[in-house]
Amino acid sequence: LTAKPVEWAISAYLAAVKNTAGVEHAAASNSFHGNHVPAPSIWFYSKADPVCNFNDCETVIGKWKARGTEVEEIVWEDTPHIQHGRVDPGRYFGSLSAFLIKHDLAN
Repeated sequence: LTAKPVEWAISAYLAAVKNTAGVEHAAASNSFHGNHVPAPSIWFYSKADPVCNFNDCETVIGKWKARGTEVEEIVWEDTPHIQHGRVDPGRYFGSLSAFLIKHDLAN
C-alpha cells in the first residue's frame, strides 16, 4: 500500500537533485557497477521490493560474475525491503552463516 508513494518520492528526489547530489549518486552507482574488488559477495534481495528493483540487482550481479567475481544470490519472491531476516530468519541467517564459513570469515 505504501510502495507507490515511496517509489514516487525516491524518483522525485533523484529528479530534483540530478545536477547536485544526483551527480554523486550517479558516480557512486557507476563505481558500484564497476566494482574491481574481486572479493566473494552474497546478495539478499526480493522480487517484490519497491525500493530496490531486483532487475537492477541482477544487472550488477551479472557484471560482477562476468569479471570473475564469485557471487551468491539469495532471492525471495515476496519479502518487503530489507525484511528478509525478519520474515525468513532461517534461510537468511543460514545462508549468511554458510557463506561466512565457506569463505573462512566466520570468526
